[in-house]
Amino acid sequence: MKILVTGASGFIGGEVVRALLASAPQVRIRALSRSAGADVRLPGGVEAVRGDLTTPDRLAEACSDVDVVVHCAGVTRARSIEEFYYVNAEGASHVARAAHAAGVKRFVLLSSLAARGPDATPSSGGTASNLGPVEPYGRSKLAGERAVAKVASDGWSVALQPGAVYGPGDRELLPLIRLAKRGVAVVPAATHARIQPVYVSDLAELVVRTALELPELPFGPWPVAHDQATPWREVGDLLAVAFHPHTVRTLALPAIAFEAVAAASELYALVSGTAPTVDLRRARDLARRSYTTDMTPTRAATGWRAKTDLREGIRITVAGYEQRGWL
Repeated sequence: MKILVTGASGFIGGEVVRALLASAPQVRIRALSRSAGADVRLPGGVEAVRGDLTTPDRLAEACSDVDVVVHCAGVTRARSIEEFYYVNAEGASHVARAAHAAGVKRFVLLSSLAARGPDATPSSGGTASNLGPVEPYGRSKLAGERAVAKVASDGWSVALQPGAVYGPGDRELLPLIRLAKRGVAVVPAATHARIQPVYVSDLAELVVRTALELPELPFGPWPVAHDQATPWREVGDLLAVAFHPHTVRTLALPAIAFEAVAAASELYALVSGTAPTVDLRRARDLARRSYTTDMTPTRAATGWRAKTDLREGIRITVAGYEQRGWL
């Protein structure tokens, strides 16, 4: 069996490749790679094919003689709304169509809980599953899901919607961890704000299971997270535990403070022509919204349950940052 993994040199895609190599050593793995720099980050034995999500001829080559495609590539930060859609929606569509044309038997899409949207608030009268995406990132991921689902009948493709994915190698959590290293755990003050993330190796385990062991699993989309949702104030306590015996003080900031920092980051990005390190969408999500989910349907359909709770995951992540010299 041969599996193509897009985004294989990235944080999530790299973990998926390592999980495939560990659990199914007989499987041959091909990686869609944009540059020679990305090639050197791939584990030994992985075949690299040069190309990107918007080059149909290269995608056709990448998908040739492949049994399963795992599409991990995407962007969480972008310089414009158009870039979100260009990569997360059009890119997913291009890969899926190339895979189907090449005779690929199974297509696994890594989407996001942002495609479902945040939890409803009491004033909205909704439930945690019916608000829909409220910002460009989530809307682009939802558009990607819909594009992939249209390529073939149900059963050919499946979409997984992970919550926030974290672990060693993740740079999204790094600013928060660096502040905690300096003695201050900065968290949103809103008492209702909660997170329900998934540790990266737990997600990779489900991706491998979906790709190799669950060929009849319907499209879904299937939420992927730890069973427990954690209030942000408790996250500060967990950071203090991870840095013990050093003292870490929790500083709960109002939403407007988070958004002010993000606005400054976006202004710098506009001037420098880069993607913002912390954008307004992310700050607003952290401070004002919760992305939680009921994992019962996914557990019943796949037999999977996240093993790593947030306390252990943060401890391992901090240790990983230390080993990399990031702190």
